[in-house]
Amino acid sequence: MTKDQVKEIVDRVLTWPPKRQADVPHVVELMEQQDNSALRLTKEQLAEVRRRRAKKNPKYVAGTGADAFSRPRCMRVIFDDEALDDLQDIFSWIAKDNRRAAEKKRHTNIR
Repeated sequence: MTKDQVKEIVDRVLTWPPKRQADVPHVVELMEQQDNSALRLTKEQLAEVRRRRAKKNPKYVAGTGADAFSRPRCMRVIFDDEALDDLQDIFSWIAKDNRRAAEKKRHTNIR
Protein backbone atom coordinates (compact mmCIF):
# COMPACT_ATOMS: atom_id res chain seq x y z
CA MET A 1 0.00 0.00 0.00
CA THR A 2 1.36 3.38 -0.94
CA LYS A 3 1.29 6.56 1.14
CA ASP A 4 -1.21 8.02 -1.34
CA GLN A 5 -3.52 5.04 -0.80
CA VAL A 6 -3.27 5.49 2.96
CA LYS A 7 -4.07 9.19 2.58
CA GLU A 8 -7.11 8.32 0.44
CA ILE A 9 -8.37 6.02 3.18
CA VAL A 10 -7.82 8.66 5.87
CA ASP A 11 -9.68 11.20 3.72
CA ARG A 12 -12.62 8.80 3.44
CA VAL A 13 -12.59 8.12 7.18
CA LEU A 14 -12.84 11.86 7.81
CA THR A 15 -16.19 11.85 5.98
CA TRP A 16 -17.62 9.25 8.36
CA PRO A 17 -19.75 10.12 11.40
CA PRO A 18 -17.62 10.97 14.47
CA LYS A 19 -18.62 7.77 16.30
CA ARG A 20 -17.31 5.64 13.45
CA GLN A 21 -14.14 7.71 13.17
CA ALA A 22 -13.50 7.02 16.85
CA ASP A 23 -13.38 3.28 16.07
CA VAL A 24 -10.42 3.63 13.71
CA PRO A 25 -7.65 4.03 16.31
CA HIS A 26 -8.99 1.04 18.24
CA VAL A 27 -9.07 -1.16 15.14
CA VAL A 28 -5.54 -0.11 14.15
CA GLU A 29 -4.31 -0.84 17.69
CA LEU A 30 -5.87 -4.30 17.54
CA MET A 31 -4.12 -4.93 14.22
CA GLU A 32 -0.82 -3.87 15.74
CA GLN A 33 -1.38 -6.18 18.71
CA GLN A 34 -2.04 -9.08 16.34
CA ASP A 35 1.10 -8.29 14.36
CA ASN A 36 3.17 -8.18 17.56
CA SER A 37 1.63 -11.32 19.03
CA ALA A 38 3.81 -14.38 19.43
CA LEU A 39 0.77 -16.56 18.71
CA ARG A 40 1.01 -18.06 15.23
CA LEU A 41 -0.32 -21.20 13.63
CA THR A 42 2.31 -23.67 12.57
CA LYS A 43 2.32 -24.75 8.92
CA GLU A 44 0.71 -28.01 10.02
CA GLN A 45 -2.03 -26.23 11.97
CA LEU A 46 -2.74 -23.91 9.05
CA ALA A 47 -2.95 -26.89 6.69
CA GLU A 48 -5.41 -28.58 9.08
CA VAL A 49 -7.59 -25.47 9.26
CA ARG A 50 -7.65 -25.25 5.47
CA ARG A 51 -8.42 -28.96 5.17
CA ARG A 52 -11.35 -28.70 7.58
CA ARG A 53 -12.71 -25.54 5.96
CA ALA A 54 -12.68 -27.30 2.59
CA LYS A 55 -14.85 -30.16 3.90
CA LYS A 56 -18.60 -29.98 3.35
CA ASN A 57 -19.26 -31.88 6.57
CA PRO A 58 -21.68 -29.87 8.79
CA LYS A 59 -19.81 -31.04 11.91
CA TYR A 60 -17.02 -28.66 10.94
CA VAL A 61 -17.26 -24.89 10.91
CA ALA A 62 -16.36 -24.39 7.28
CA GLY A 63 -18.00 -21.04 6.69
CA THR A 64 -16.64 -17.58 7.03
CA GLY A 65 -18.19 -14.53 8.56
CA ALA A 66 -21.66 -14.69 10.06
CA ASP A 67 -22.59 -18.08 8.57
CA ALA A 68 -19.83 -19.72 10.62
CA PHE A 69 -21.91 -19.05 13.75
CA SER A 70 -24.97 -20.80 12.35
CA ARG A 71 -23.25 -24.18 12.01
CA PRO A 72 -23.96 -26.94 14.52
CA ARG A 73 -21.69 -26.94 17.56
CA CYS A 74 -19.04 -29.60 17.56
CA MET A 75 -16.61 -28.60 20.27
CA ARG A 76 -16.30 -26.93 23.61
CA VAL A 77 -13.95 -23.96 23.74
CA ILE A 78 -12.53 -22.59 26.96
CA PHE A 79 -11.60 -18.91 26.71
CA ASP A 80 -8.90 -17.25 28.77
CA ASP A 81 -9.54 -13.81 30.26
CA GLU A 82 -7.82 -11.98 27.39
CA ALA A 83 -9.97 -13.77 24.81
CA LEU A 84 -13.12 -12.96 26.78
CA ASP A 85 -12.06 -9.31 26.87
CA ASP A 86 -11.57 -9.40 23.09
CA LEU A 87 -15.02 -10.92 22.60
CA GLN A 88 -16.51 -8.24 24.84
CA ASP A 89 -14.85 -5.61 22.64
CA ILE A 90 -16.31 -7.27 19.53
CA PHE A 91 -19.82 -7.40 21.00
CA SER A 92 -19.53 -3.77 22.11
CA TRP A 93 -18.47 -2.77 18.62
CA ILE A 94 -21.44 -4.64 17.08
CA ALA A 95 -23.76 -3.03 19.64
CA LYS A 96 -22.87 0.43 18.40
CA ASP A 97 -24.86 -0.35 15.26
CA ASN A 98 -27.26 -2.99 16.55
CA ARG A 99 -27.47 -3.67 20.28
CA ARG A 100 -30.08 -6.40 19.85
CA ALA A 101 -27.91 -8.35 17.40
CA ALA A 102 -24.89 -8.04 19.68
CA GLU A 103 -26.84 -9.37 22.66
CA LYS A 104 -28.23 -12.23 20.60
CA LYS A 105 -24.74 -13.23 19.40
CA ARG A 106 -23.32 -12.91 22.91
CA HIS A 107 -25.91 -15.30 24.33
CA THR A 108 -25.81 -17.81 21.48
CA ASN A 109 -22.03 -18.05 21.27
CA ILE A 110 -20.86 -17.85 24.87
CA ARG A 111 -22.49 -19.98 27.53
